[in-house]
Formats: sequence, structure tokens, C-alpha cells
Amino acid sequence: MINLLKRRKVYIILIIILIIYFVIVYYFVSNNENENKKKANIIVNGINAWKYENSTWEYIYEFNEINNKDKYKIYLSNNYIGDYKIIVNNNRIYAFDNNNNSLQYNEPIIAINSNYDIDLKNISYSEYTDEDNNILSKIMSDYSIYTFRNNKILIDLDNDGNIETLYIVNCYNSNELVFSGIYLYNGKLLEIVRSDDLNYISYNIESFIDIDNDNNYELLISSTLNNNTSYKIYKEKGNNYIEYLD
Repeated sequence: MINLLKRRKVYIILIIILIIYFVIVYYFVSNNENENKKKANIIVNGINAWKYENSTWEYIYEFNEINNKDKYKIYLSNNYIGDYKIIVNNNRIYAFDNNNNSLQYNEPIIAINSNYDIDLKNISYSEYTDEDNNILSKIMSDYSIYTFRNNKILIDLDNDGNIETLYIVNCYNSNELVFSGIYLYNGKLLEIVRSDDLNYISYNIESFIDIDNDNNYELLISSTLNNNTSYKIYKEKGNNYIEYLD
């Protein structure tokens, strides 16, 4: 009788282990299938565009594959305007409503088509103080004879309740750009991107965008050289930010 009870207990334990195993396998298989079903197109100012398919991001070289087909969520200066069909031509997004009326705009524009949530966060600049000068002192001391025009953004990038500070640093000799850089401060200063001395590239943060729906915002950063602007998306990896889409 005792041996029978022991065998039953062993069987019950084995059944529980098998159930747990199949639940875990189902969870990972289901997540993988859902990830493979995700699709997205992101277009920034008609200049840079990327698509997500088969769990991979790719650069879009030919706009014919997206023109005037599916509707896109349109954001002007990071504010959602509505859903429109689009045509991209000559580095401009032309957006049309259901009545084929063209959207008139002069602001920066982002168009997104996806079968999952891609969240954008608006940019709000904060007052720049002497404390910020102290944080950036090591950078600014090398160029102390020049003029700085810096901007500060306060944002919770990873939704953990802690606010990070982003600095957009631009240094000028008269009206000539000496160097430009973007830095993150969260107890210590992290350089995300900066121009080499005298290459005249100007950097700016255009948007915060959660492209993979992981509740962490990536940085959409522009770089401008000789009035030509391009865009890259930077993603946190470890303790750094890396070029994720370019």
C-alpha cells in the first residue's frame, strides 16, 4: 500500500513536470510566431524609411512598394494627425484622406504603418541651468572660447519611473559650427553621438519612438551636413546606445 502511494506520488510529480514543460514550450513557440507575424513600415520626412518583416528590420530603398497602398498613421512634430494613404516622392511624404484631399503641412512628418503598437513620445525642452553647465563642463572646457547653444530634454526612456536627461550640445565659433553632440545623463554622462572636430555635422533628437513595443523608447536622431539631413534610430544596449537602424 505504501509503495502504491509512492508510485502515485511519482506519477503526479511527473505529470506536473510535463504540464509545466509543455506550457513553457507553448509560450515560447507562441511568442515566436507572434513576433514573426509583426509587420511595420516607418518613414521619416520622406528621406529615410525602414520595414519590419520576418523578425528583421530592413532599409526601404524603393518607395514604390509602399506608395498609395495601406493607410499610415501620420505624425506632425510627433503629434498624431490621423490615418492617410501616402505617396513618397522627391524626399517628401504626400498624404491623402478618404476624399483624396492632400494634407498641407510644413512640420517634420513621420508616417507609420504597423500591425502592432508603435508609440511616439513628444519632445519637450526644459530650462537649461548652471547645474547643466557643471555636468557638461568636461566637454565644454575644451571649447571655452566658443559659444554654446545647448538644449535639455527630461524623459523617462525606459518607463521605470526615473527621469533621464538628454543634452543636445552645439558649439559655435561666431555662426560656424565647431562640434555637435548628444549626451545622456543618468548619474553619469554618456556620449551617444558626436561629430569629430570641424566636420560640421549637426545632430538633433527628432523623436522618441518605441519601434519594437518593449516599453523602451529608441532615439530618432538627425544628422545634417551641408543642408543634407539623414536619420538614424539609436537603441539602448547594455550601458550604451548603438545605431539600430540607419
